[in-house]
Amino acid sequence: MNGNVTFQAGSSATFDLGSLTGVGGNTNDLLDITGDLNAAGTIRINVTEPLNTSGSYCLITYTGSRSGTFAVTVNGRYTATRAPDAPCDQDDSP
Repeated sequence: MNGNVTFQAGSSATFDLGSLTGVGGNTNDLLDITGDLNAAGTIRINVTEPLNTSGSYCLITYTGSRSGTFAVTVNGRYTATRAPDAPCDQDDSP
């Protein structure tokens, strides 16, 4: 996505995640922003198959700056840990 992205308070975005931890691709959703990320609202994680709990999943990349934070909800038996400034290795794609 080219340009800045703003999520308003009360908004939500849903990301599907599967067993592979690769960034984007056919298994896991990725929002790739060329610009700033203004975070608010909720990220909802929809687990489509059992997750690799020893790995990490990248949901959003951005080239600019980030402000704000998201609340995170996960369906199923999983919980989420946020690492808001951790880089995503896009060469990990399956």
